[in-house]
Amino acid sequence: MRRSREERLTLLDLLIQRARITGMSVVSCPGIDAATRAVVALVRQTSSGRDRSMAAVAWRHPLIDRLTLEPEVSALTPPVRLYRAGLETMRPSESARLQRRQKEAAAVFGITSAEWCLADTATLVFRTRAGRERWMSIVPPVNIVVLSLDTLIASLKELYALLICEPDVSAPVLTNYMSLISGPSTTRDIESIPVAGAHGPREVHIVVVV
Repeated sequence: MRRSREERLTLLDLLIQRARITGMSVVSCPGIDAATRAVVALVRQTSSGRDRSMAAVAWRHPLIDRLTLEPEVSALTPPVRLYRAGLETMRPSESARLQRRQKEAAAVFGITSAEWCLADTATLVFRTRAGRERWMSIVPPVNIVVLSLDTLIASLKELYALLICEPDVSAPVLTNYMSLISGPSTTRDIESIPVAGAHGPREVHIVVVV
């Protein structure tokens, strides 16, 4: 669906309201540099007071690739090492691949994007493919999702219409796997006591480049 910028900004206002209900934060950023600063601020907020270095993993995604994160997060105290998916220049050995994966799996931050974001329920829609593995959005305790304004859509009904009717969207990708996430992971399975981060991240933050 074609929308004007004003209509998309209205969706952003709705997203901010709905995200607050589900326990997510939304930061609106006027450009890539502001988005970089917002992501670094979120990392600093979580890492403040810790006495050891940490790691972050990031999707290979056109929007995230434009963020100049490495020098900023490595200069934090404690420093944060950023791993970007699929950057190896040569095929690593099995032991090197396993060692890297273990370091990535211990990352505190997952920096991802999403195919779409449903404004009415603050629901993020992920499609798994090379360089955009699902685990990066659910294993790290903190998921920072960077979006462009044009990924905001109104509702689940619109998502279904896109998947069925839009050739660019319905065209085959490397995988048809899709997941919908609305807020941090939580459960009340044991004695109705709320537990955060039970099956996914404890925190989900959305950074929208407007």
